[in-house]
Amino acid sequence: MIAFTAPFATQGVNDWRQGRVCITTPETWREAVRVLLMNCEAKYKATVGMKLFEPFRLRSTGWKSQNHHLHGHIRQLCETTGYTMGELKQIVKEETPSWPVTFPEFRGKRRTVYASEADVSIEVESEAIEITHRIAFDLGVRLIEEESI
Repeated sequence: MIAFTAPFATQGVNDWRQGRVCITTPETWREAVRVLLMNCEAKYKATVGMKLFEPFRLRSTGWKSQNHHLHGHIRQLCETTGYTMGELKQIVKEETPSWPVTFPEFRGKRRTVYASEADVSIEVESEAIEITHRIAFDLGVRLIEEESI
C-alpha cells in the first residue's frame, strides 16, 4: 500500500507517467467525492490524501470462517497461558511476517502499529492461523479443531 498527500488537478488530467492520475468514481460516490474535493480545495490548497493498494480478498468472518478459526485458537491459548485475548492477538500479529504494519511518529517517537484484522487478506489470515499452531506446539498446547469450538 502507498499512502500519500498530493495536490489534485481541477482539470481532467490522466498521465501517470508524469505523476498525475485521474480517477473515475462510481456514480453513487460522485457527489460525496465532489464535496470532499471542494472542501480540500478550500481548506488545504487543493491537496488531498490518498491510499493506493492492490486489491485483495478480505479474510472470511462468521461461523466456520478464518476469523472464527483464529479466535478459537487464540482463546484456547489464553486459557492455557493466562494471557488475555488482546495480548495474544498482538503476539500473533508480531509473529506473522506478512501482517501489514506502519511506523507512524507520535510525540517525537516512532511507533509500530499493526493493521486491524479487518484489513488483512485471506493469505495473511491463513498465515496467522499457522502461527497460532506453531505457538501452541512450542508451548506444548494441543489445540482442539472441532466445529463446536
